Amino acid sequence: MTNQNGLFKNKTLEKLFHVYLPSILAIIVVVISYLADTVFFQGKDLFSRSGAILILASLYVAFHQNKGGLGQDKNGDIYVDPSFFGYNKYSALLGVIGTLIWAYGSLLIPTT
Repeated sequence: MTNQNGLFKNKTLEKLFHVYLPSILAIIVVVISYLADTVFFQGKDLFSRSGAILILASLYVAFHQNKGGLGQDKNGDIYVDPSFFGYNKYSALLGVIGTLIWAYGSLLIPTT
């Protein structure tokens, strides 16, 4: 499943575990906290606090991308892997959305 460097041999599997899975789990937590705040536990600000979980997922994706962002060819020249920039935009988007939810999430929940 992993090679000697600790990286997945299959890039698709690596992307699944280090990008999609943490993001999907964080989004599920945000949706559940929104439902909990609006239906079950009104006034607990669970939704706005779930923005922090989304930011943590964003940081995990960003740190994972830095591990694979630089490479070295046969001549010893260091280069930047082009796939690095795709993850960077995705993690930045998660971070911005998480920050907005964390900051303004309590204003989005209808008060009773």
